Amino acid sequence: MKLRLTPVLISIAVTSLVLFGGWFIYNSLAMKEPVIEIAKDFPGVEDAKVDIRGERITVQLKLSGEANIGAIVDSLRRDAQRVVGNKTLDITIEDNSSEELDTWWSGVLFEIAEAMENRRYGEIPGLLESHKREGMTIDTTIDDAYVYVRITEGAHTKFVLLERMPPTLGAWSA
Repeated sequence: MKLRLTPVLISIAVTSLVLFGGWFIYNSLAMKEPVIEIAKDFPGVEDAKVDIRGERITVQLKLSGEANIGAIVDSLRRDAQRVVGNKTLDITIEDNSSEELDTWWSGVLFEIAEAMENRRYGEIPGLLESHKREGMTIDTTIDDAYVYVRITEGAHTKFVLLERMPPTLGAWSA
């Protein structure tokens, strides 16, 4: 039996096109677009981008200065979970921070990291307030997964998501 090269190559090309085309359409229509629509429905979300890589879905949000980061992330995690299923949902925030805000945050970060490491989440608002500069507003909220921080100074806003560590049982802790 002699196989002809042209029909075999055409079959491979058509099969590849159908397979990868279907995968692309599934990712676009069934995963990306619904997550983007869910994210854009929240007040304060200016733009949303979704990147799907294997079992990890990254949602990049561009927020306005008055956005309620805690409500947005908490609702997005719950609502998007119906679409993404068992995939890991990562959320990154794009803000309009300034070099001065970033420098200020770097200066207070050690104390914040220490409170996070020791699971003393209630100390974080006080730590931030003790370092607060004139004209700066700081809002903090907490849920079961994150401590949310919004720092505003003038026209610039910095959003920070501090991931909480789940409690461990004493018998299994290192």
